[in-house]
Amino acid sequence: MAKTILAVAVGETPRELSLNTATPDLSTVRPYITGLISWLKKPNQDRVDPPPPDNKPPPYEIPGNYSIVYRERPIAGLAAAFQDATALGADLWFCMSTSVARNADAVAKAQGLVKPIVAIVSDPFSETFGNNVSGVSADRDRLAIRCYRQFRRRVPAVKNVFALHRSGYSPSEKARQWVGKNVIRYLLQMMKTSRPRYKHRSTIRPCRKKVFWFFPRTDSSESPT
Repeated sequence: MAKTILAVAVGETPRELSLNTATPDLSTVRPYITGLISWLKKPNQDRVDPPPPDNKPPPYEIPGNYSIVYRERPIAGLAAAFQDATALGADLWFCMSTSVARNADAVAKAQGLVKPIVAIVSDPFSETFGNNVSGVSADRDRLAIRCYRQFRRRVPAVKNVFALHRSGYSPSEKARQWVGKNVIRYLLQMMKTSRPRYKHRSTIRPCRKKVFWFFPRTDSSESPT
């Protein structure tokens, strides 16, 4: 019997797609979905990155082996994305950011579910996920300083560099610590949707100058939520 994967990402407005054909339209979904489908359908010997599991699973393809219910939800609506009949009936939850994974894990714990959850997060070692959660570390908080150095090597004459920062959100806070005083922080204020508003820590005037913006990717599918 074909399995169902529920894949969830943060989005400005709620949307849902059913990926259940041999050649699903992936033009409007997150790139993680393309990678997931591509990896699953490869022969085991070709699964190099990430490496194949020890039990050597066969190739899996849509629609014969599985289908994907793809959802995007505002941050305030993430928990609800895992609580309806479709979510509860899915065989696996695929979470494309730390924010999504935290909500999925909280719902699973609250309802006593042992459903497998695959999470792509910035820093899994700082999370308290249940034993049913596995996945990939995007390691983006540590990559922030590397990206900044690469940026400065390409444009060494730049004097003012600004970075977006979501205060109180651990991946963004850690990225800020790695970057340190190299950039000027702009606070990202989240509304009820995921549309960000930007506010400088002291004044908006520097934005009128010729500056460069540095966007540290502090989460897995959206930045920096």
